[in-house]
Amino acid sequence: MSLLVEEYIRSLHMILESGKIDSDTYNDALSIQWQIERLHEGGMLSDRDMEIIKFISFGYSFAEVGILVGLEKKAVTRIFKKSCNLLGFLLGGKFTDVGFAHDIASKRIFGERGLRKLNKFLKRQK
Repeated sequence: MSLLVEEYIRSLHMILESGKIDSDTYNDALSIQWQIERLHEGGMLSDRDMEIIKFISFGYSFAEVGILVGLEKKAVTRIFKKSCNLLGFLLGGKFTDVGFAHDIASKRIFGERGLRKLNKFLKRQK
């Protein structure tokens, strides 16, 4: 799973509209947006997947998106998480949960104990 990709998509429009083109966050958001478009063009993301991603990126909840697209909240959640996992896999590095944990470790944001807790949390999210 890719929690980082999920969070980027949830904030995608806000990040891109900020105009802070020199920030890593902005560049990461551009990379994710580019990959989403490539996957859709290549047929790996359906029109329905794109619709769900679009609504989530504008801040709608899973329940709200479900109402808008005519699906149950569970189906929207499943489709969104599947799309994020695919994006994380293809982007690799820090966009995967393992890569994210290593990135945090390399920046010494958490100590060893905190990193163990993060890894445990990420495993539970699968």
